[in-house]
Amino acid sequence: MSFLTLPDPNDLDLTKAVVSMWFRVPSDAVTAAIAQDEKYVDGAYPRPFQALIPLLMFGPQSTRAFIDQELVTIGSIHCQAVTVFPDNTVGHHDLGLLPVVTHGPVSKGISPFNNTYIGLWVSEDDSSLFLNVNLQTTNIASIFNYDFQATSYVCPLPYDQYAYSILVPPGAPMPTEVALAGNMPGVKDSVIEDVSWSLTRNQPEYYGGKSSTVTVTPDTWHHLLISWDISGSVSAHSAATPDGTATTWDGIDSASSMWVAFDDKNYTGNDLPADWPDGGPPNAIITPNAMNVADRQASINATYNLTSPKMESAPICIPSGNIYYYGGGTIEFPYHVEMAELQVFTGVTLDTSVETNRRLFIVPDKKGVLKPVNPSPIYIPIAKTAVGDPTTWEDGADLPAFVPPPSALDPSAVGSGNKLLGTPAIDFTKASLNWMMGRNLGSLKGKVVRTGKIKAYFPDPSIPVGD
Repeated sequence: MSFLTLPDPNDLDLTKAVVSMWFRVPSDAVTAAIAQDEKYVDGAYPRPFQALIPLLMFGPQSTRAFIDQELVTIGSIHCQAVTVFPDNTVGHHDLGLLPVVTHGPVSKGISPFNNTYIGLWVSEDDSSLFLNVNLQTTNIASIFNYDFQATSYVCPLPYDQYAYSILVPPGAPMPTEVALAGNMPGVKDSVIEDVSWSLTRNQPEYYGGKSSTVTVTPDTWHHLLISWDISGSVSAHSAATPDGTATTWDGIDSASSMWVAFDDKNYTGNDLPADWPDGGPPNAIITPNAMNVADRQASINATYNLTSPKMESAPICIPSGNIYYYGGGTIEFPYHVEMAELQVFTGVTLDTSVETNRRLFIVPDKKGVLKPVNPSPIYIPIAKTAVGDPTTWEDGADLPAFVPPPSALDPSAVGSGNKLLGTPAIDFTKASLNWMMGRNLGSLKGKVVRTGKIKAYFPDPSIPVGD
């Protein structure tokens, strides 16, 4: 399949960005995505890019040691079982050395995870398509008091309804409260430790997910205008109350933002392709782990902090690279998609609820049909007659006729910046020729690598009235 790759020597700062694109996904791409998803090895984890049709990817697919939580033996202790019967008689049984175990971090090997992408999630049930976004950071959040684990003496005696078995070291006094073992029969807790690491599992934080309301129709042109700002920090604390009246936003101290317009309709709140904190501003977004912490009971005093997240931007792949990995094998991209009028601005944001902002990229014609702001260019030759009279050799007669620059003869070579956002870093607009040549009209320098044959599309992108 065909795709474009920009090596991105300038290392774009993607923590603030605006992306506008027109795209059309053929039905055969949906079929290919479902077939790919069925190739996942049973039990393989993690599964990045699952059921995904990529439209635009930033950064490499990175790997990190995946940490899981398992019972770990950390020592042993000589114990005896003290069994208290219903008639309050006591039985003793020497158990010898028993293991001391805890739920500790165990490395599960090197794990691949998602890079930053804009794409479509495919439902295997009915082949429906939904907008899916992942803004991948390189940062691991700081989380405290989210979860605790007790180091325990494990008792091999079975629990039944007639007796409680409680472990005590030899010579230790009998527990005065038999119900001590009521919740965990046969186990006596000892050291309590903070195991909040189990929430991140040593994986970097991300924003994003699937929007359940931004649906995509195959074989039809669509326009996506999306902007985000994750340049600040996200902080949260546990705020849930027993009566259930607290909202997620009650536990959020600082959040990021996302704006989305699809086919000229603005989306907010739960319709965003990211985690929106219930009760928060319409364009607020947080990471999944920040939401987990905010929704914990306030009494445990859990905290979450993600400070100044960073994102990798190189390489930039349109729509994606070729081979990616998951926990049990490889994923072969890209799928066939048709794209037009792609622009990526960095360091700026755009409120898509403002109609004049959307009109920078999509505009209705006299019949109400939505079209790109940059139509296919008309080639107009421009020339200037030489001055002077060659028969009398007046001044200027030997001056050649004015030769305009290529951009004057070919408007498709002119970039598409605007006063509000400036010059885009990535700009494939105006004509199919720019895609076929791999000619980026934006400010990002560097060679565009083309793989495969890129064909022109017909007709030009548009969204009919009522769609």
